[in-house]
Amino acid sequence: MNIKINEVAGILADKSCSSMLMLLMDGKFHTVTELAKTANIKNHTATYHIKKFIKLEWLEMYVQGRCHYYRLNNKSVAELIEQWMPISQFQTVRSLNTNIENKILFNGRFCYDHLAGKLGVEITKWYVKNEFFRINDSEIEITDKGINFFEKFGIDINDLRKLKRNFCKVCLDWSEREYHIAGSIGKATAEFLLNNKWIERHGKSRGIRLTELGEKQMTELWDGGEIIENYKSKMIM
Repeated sequence: MNIKINEVAGILADKSCSSMLMLLMDGKFHTVTELAKTANIKNHTATYHIKKFIKLEWLEMYVQGRCHYYRLNNKSVAELIEQWMPISQFQTVRSLNTNIENKILFNGRFCYDHLAGKLGVEITKWYVKNEFFRINDSEIEITDKGINFFEKFGIDINDLRKLKRNFCKVCLDWSEREYHIAGSIGKATAEFLLNNKWIERHGKSRGIRLTELGEKQMTELWDGGEIIENYKSKMIM
């Protein structure tokens, strides 16, 4: 088996490539122009990098007319980037916009297809405290109580178990240094919150924010007032 470790490491070490991948971490489709802009490079250079990503089967492409759109379709790459963040050194912030963006990502964000940041961690901690999940070191399992909770809100655990991906796992959150839930159950949670407008995307970034409706419904339907209280007390303003 030909594992091109050097090739992968070289791509991740490249500043332009890593900037493009960080944008793709939001799980949405992006154009070459958008990817080039975020990496501060020319379109033809971004196209060159995209070809490398496609060769490694990291991206999927969607064509609509003359427009080509690209989306990250390799969850292992997303998880690798997220796991590297704790050991990465932040550059000194010299831009107001960069400072605002960092605050948004710290408070809540998409990590590929599941929630991360303060909101993702607080929801995970609430799940565990209410005995919906059990965590032992870095291993996590759902309980019967948890199955009943999710199915009450239309999330079919049996269907999630049948998917060709990890059903339930934890990721070490790079900004919080605590666990958040990933896997198909993490994706299902994020989709439930987004589809029901409990959370919303923050502009074009992968940042997310809790809505007023989300606060109300999470408190009333989940009895999750503790999530809101802890999340707001730790938000970076």
